[in-house]
Amino acid sequence: MPQETETDFIQEVKELLNSARERTKAAINIAMVYTYYEIGRRILKQEQKGLNRAEYGKKILKQLSSALTKEFGKGCSISNLKSIRQFFVVYSQDRIGQTAFSQSQNLPTTLEGRRFYLGWGHYVRLMRISNLEERHFYGIETYKNNWSVRELNRQFDDAKGFSVRNLQAMRQFYELFPQDEITQQLAAQIAMVP
Repeated sequence: MPQETETDFIQEVKELLNSARERTKAAINIAMVYTYYEIGRRILKQEQKGLNRAEYGKKILKQLSSALTKEFGKGCSISNLKSIRQFFVVYSQDRIGQTAFSQSQNLPTTLEGRRFYLGWGHYVRLMRISNLEERHFYGIETYKNNWSVRELNRQFDDAKGFSVRNLQAMRQFYELFPQDEITQQLAAQIAMVP
């Protein structure tokens, strides 16, 4: 068996350190996602105490942003806090099946039993997808394929959205099979097949 060279040894150690760095970054990112979720919960709860919610909410976010920025620096802008609040609103109601992510059962859960599997940047992008099934599709595909946020954006933009792909699949289905009058009417309604 050939003996390991000093260069090979150094390269192996570098790879171990790089791997540890990547795992550490991923763990921190996931911890921040859970933290943002809870911050979003607290912001919403605090805003709901106000009589004039819109003005009270603006005041709360401005005060919170100012206090957090002083202590924690950038990343606590009003717009980021709005995203954090929106994250809670969207994902506290969103129940994606846990089976899609069965290999990650060791992740913590929120009070609602929700687990998060992606980084904050992924969720910021996914929140902009209003269609629930489409959001689930891209969330699962991102996780399964280990997409970066840039790759998620590319996949979404290239596909021109989930609904376009579904529409094309439905059209293909109706073109392949013989159609009676009822099927043609359904096709026209559902898939907009002429």
